[in-house]
Amino acid sequence: MARMIGCTLRGTIAGHCLGPPTDVADPHVIQRRLVDVTRRIRRGSRDHLRRSNGARLNRSTLLGSPIQLITRSINMTIKVHGHPLSPFVRKVLLTLEMKGVDYENPPVFPGDSSAAFRAISPLGKIPVLQHDDFTTPDSSVICRYLERVFPAKAIYPTDPKLEAKSLWVEEYADTKLIENCAGLFQQRFMFPKMMGRPTDNAVVENILTNGMPPVLEYLESLAPDTGYFVGDALSIADIAVTSCFLQAQYGDFAIDGARYPKLGRYVAAAFASPFVTSRMEKERAVLGA
Repeated sequence: MARMIGCTLRGTIAGHCLGPPTDVADPHVIQRRLVDVTRRIRRGSRDHLRRSNGARLNRSTLLGSPIQLITRSINMTIKVHGHPLSPFVRKVLLTLEMKGVDYENPPVFPGDSSAAFRAISPLGKIPVLQHDDFTTPDSSVICRYLERVFPAKAIYPTDPKLEAKSLWVEEYADTKLIENCAGLFQQRFMFPKMMGRPTDNAVVENILTNGMPPVLEYLESLAPDTGYFVGDALSIADIAVTSCFLQAQYGDFAIDGARYPKLGRYVAAAFASPFVTSRMEKERAVLGA
């Protein structure tokens, strides 16, 4: 199974921990590719702001570094610092989009060691939320904060037992599920398509044979016959699980519906929902797909 260890900037492009760090033969090639993706993110962020509230951005703001954007005001109060292909950044963006809250997404890669970023993310992880002069890291903490500040379209059940279940599913997705989904993303997408590095088929086979099946079996035992993962309304459990499987989709993974029928139906319905398809379109735009 792919190891869950701390990510470095060179070892990943998307997430808290997306697999083991990598040894890169030509860092200059990778840096150029990361710069290309970052430019697309900035263009997407500019377009999003213009569509949502007509904000006019000056050239110096758009061309500034991601860390410089931490202290600049561009007529937005919500900023999510991080890379949109991170499953944890995606979880926060899906929450904001579901709640209808406008935001900016300055691109920051995990492991950024600059003093400015470490001041708001001591562990060097993404995402970090900036709301006016308040900042906090960690996707789970951020989503809970957003629920308190923007309570409309709640994503946490009011029933204590259902809330506890939704929080557990979120935690399981953020740890055990993403461990495997991220490994497939890394091996089948990030390495060959962004780093020019071959896929390690032995690692992929180990994930598919030993890593993913027990996780899918457990989620199959929790998945609903129809509807949402917990209770009768969308919750943080749905957002977390969906974000992870979107990550695996980049790694050409699809759930075997014959073996995991409830989970297969659930994920298919989640992927077809409007706010998920909208997020997928935005990610494809970032990638230039």
